Amino acid sequence: MANQNLSLPAILCPPGVADKDKREQCVYVIDEAFDPSVLSDGDGRFVFQNIAAGEYVLLVGNRTTKSTLLTNDFNQPIIWKAEADKVLELGDLVVDLH
Repeated sequence: MANQNLSLPAILCPPGVADKDKREQCVYVIDEAFDPSVLSDGDGRFVFQNIAAGEYVLLVGNRTTKSTLLTNDFNQPIIWKAEADKVLELGDLVVDLH
């Protein structure tokens, strides 16, 4: 995934939604002006820096042409939780841009 756009749309939930219900009761909103975004390097590596604490999904690719959300084995978006002053290591990710 060299030289790919990556962004972090935020998860928006009604008050009081339990973690186990977030995939069914919450939405993600793509905001091209304010979503944290980066470009992966020639080896596919990337780092988001200075992200506000919160919950996000990872969108890979160009939002207007070809993109995909990272999903789990059940084709549900993976929700990533960014905590203040912490590093979140995602490890190796596999993405299929159709």
